[in-house]
Amino acid sequence: MIWENPRYLISNGDMPSILQEGARYNALHVAARKSNADMAALILDTIADTKFIQLLYGDCLENSRQRSSILLDLYLNMPDKGLHETPLHIASKLGATRVVEVFVNLPECKKYQLNKEKLTPVEIICSRQTPYASATLEIKHLLQDTFFVPVLRSPTQDQPEVGLPFSTTKPLVR
Repeated sequence: MIWENPRYLISNGDMPSILQEGARYNALHVAARKSNADMAALILDTIADTKFIQLLYGDCLENSRQRSSILLDLYLNMPDKGLHETPLHIASKLGATRVVEVFVNLPECKKYQLNKEKLTPVEIICSRQTPYASATLEIKHLLQDTFFVPVLRSPTQDQPEVGLPFSTTKPLVR
C-alpha cells in the first residue's frame, strides 16, 4: 500500500506522517509500541530505498539519498508530544529487544537522546514491563557503543598494522 501511495509514510511537509494525532506518533512509534520488529524493519527499509524516494519526488539518485537519510533521521529520532520519547525510548522501556536491534543498526539512530524526564533509552530499559534479566541485558548491550579496531594489511609488509579504535559516535580523527 505504501508503494502505491508514499504519502502514507511521508507527509506533504517532507516529514514522517503522523498516525496517532494526540501523541504525535509516526509509524515507528506505533511499531515500537506493538513490539513489531518486522514492521519497523519494513518501514525503515522502504524509507532507505532510493526508488521509493524517487517515486515520491522524482529526484535524481543523489538527492534521493540525501532525502532518505534526512527522513530516516526524522523517523528514528522524532519525539512524541507527551513524554518526548523517540521510538527507541518506547521500544527500550517496553523491553522490545528485536525492535531496539532494528533501530540501533542504523547510524541515524541517536541512542542518547533525552526524553521529558531527561532520561536516555538505556536508563528506562524494561521500565514498563516485568523486567526479564535476559531482555534487560540484551537491550543494554545493544545500546552501548560498539568500537571497531581496524587491522590494516599491506602487500609490502609482513605484519599487519593495528589501527586506532573508533565507533559510529566517535569517528576516527586524522
